Amino acid sequence: QIINSFNTFATNHALLNSFGYGDISRVDVIEYAQGHFPLMYIHTDRDNLQNSVSNYAFQVLICDKLFDDRSNALDAASTCHQIAIDFVSEFRDQFSTDGFELNESSVTINYIEEQYSEWCIGWLMNITVKVPDGLSACSIPNK
Repeated sequence: QIINSFNTFATNHALLNSFGYGDISRVDVIEYAQGHFPLMYIHTDRDNLQNSVSNYAFQVLICDKLFDDRSNALDAASTCHQIAIDFVSEFRDQFSTDGFELNESSVTINYIEEQYSEWCIGWLMNITVKVPDGLSACSIPNK
């Protein structure tokens, strides 16, 4: 459900053209060919269960293709940063109504220039989302 919320954000954001999910170190930006940037790519990092709350850690990559001559570096970095800020704002407000909580103190936004299958420029966020687990022995399915 959280990933679906991220996908909906990407689909509805006027500046984003692609959404993906998986291991960020294996993102193949060539598959997000010309016209499909900027892209948002989500990696589930871990789940830490504490006091009946699941703390899901995610890495969120928001990037654009970096031209060979770097002529788009400033514009691409700025656009991707704005998308990252929009993402945090959206989920700070939306998650509280969906039963999730974005742990704002966990958010880090780091500038990247990274070579995946192509050179990309943008921002890599680390976020934590708190979800009450709602688990009890009564909710375990039995045969």
